[in-house]
Amino acid sequence: MRAPARVAALVGGLLGGLLTAGFTVLPAPAAPAPARGPVWTSPQVVAREAHSPAVAVNPAGVAVVAWWCDHSICVRRRSPDGGLGRTARIPTTNAASFRVALDRDGTATLLHTAPGEGGSVLLAQRLRPDGPVGDPVVVEEDAAPVALDVSPTGDVAVQVRRDARRWLRVLAADGTVGPEVPLGAESVVEPAADGGFRLFDQDPDGTLRLRVLRDGDVVAEVTLGTSEAPADLAVRTDGTAVAAWWEGPRAERRLRVRHVGPAGEVSPVRALTGTVEGGRQLELSALPDGRVLAAFRSRSGVRGGVVPRQPGPWMRLGPAVLTGYDNLLAVARDRVVVVSLVDTWMDHHVSAHAWDGRRVSRSTRIIEAPGYDNDCGSSDLVVASGGGHVLVANRRSHSCRPRYDQLVVTYRR
Repeated sequence: MRAPARVAALVGGLLGGLLTAGFTVLPAPAAPAPARGPVWTSPQVVAREAHSPAVAVNPAGVAVVAWWCDHSICVRRRSPDGGLGRTARIPTTNAASFRVALDRDGTATLLHTAPGEGGSVLLAQRLRPDGPVGDPVVVEEDAAPVALDVSPTGDVAVQVRRDARRWLRVLAADGTVGPEVPLGAESVVEPAADGGFRLFDQDPDGTLRLRVLRDGDVVAEVTLGTSEAPADLAVRTDGTAVAAWWEGPRAERRLRVRHVGPAGEVSPVRALTGTVEGGRQLELSALPDGRVLAAFRSRSGVRGGVVPRQPGPWMRLGPAVLTGYDNLLAVARDRVVVVSLVDTWMDHHVSAHAWDGRRVSRSTRIIEAPGYDNDCGSSDLVVASGGGHVLVANRRSHSCRPRYDQLVVTYRR
């Protein structure tokens, strides 16, 4: 699952046009999709009086939903067929920030803060499919969680921060915590096929570096280019890292790309676009079918296409506008899913679009609440994807009409 800060940054800008509807990235299911195509399940109530929800889903379609619930963090598991497990409660006095992740075996990792000696500690706890909640493991002291990313082998990259400094530690499947790995001013963390992670750093001086992280340690590093404009990274299913960045002044920027193979081989710098007026923002999304979609904003609107494996033309997406706000991105089996929340007076619904690299589908309403009045409450939208599956959760509170006070999920299978 991607770092929220990076996704939110693009959603706030890139999705201001095409991505104004928000993307949520999900892994594809092992079995092929039905001939009629993916469908969204009927909305399902997971909890009431829930706050600050967090969600995760794995390639098998198993999902977990976590939320703040009366001096505890509540966690509930959802099976691919829609069955809901019992709610597990992890008592805590500080739930200002927590994160949840899910590995291929269905084991969830909950990261949260708790009081410590002279400060706070960041704890990680495992919630296995069958069995009690595991003992807490201290990951860091006096730090706030930023994001969790799970590798195919079950290792979890834990991004944390203290003031302006950010770093990462790897929590291994056996519960051991790796050494501190400093992160740059702008960093992207992506799981890789070898069970490790790829770190793409954009330093304050514009230097773009790719680091290979295995078993919690940096084992290789390569400088890919220089750019003070937005840059991004995606990792293909074969382990190839695809890095893209803007080059040149804003008035006439060009999008550049470089591939780093699983064995460390580095391709020449290649051009993805010609001159782009007002080129800004950038989002790469690796799909489970092996493709990488790129999207960005320009003076003419939001554009994008499929990054080619070899030199040659790339499939382009023309300017498009998607309605909505509070948007999120997700990756399905063969396309990017754009999820957006509309929360106006007496009109509360969540809609979804899909983009396959060429076309944007029609909007589909996936969660509705007729009669909900946002003057009496508030709402949150969170999404997760993995292996082609997409999970969407909408938390609503409503002081005037308590029946609307609930956490609702829907699932794209």
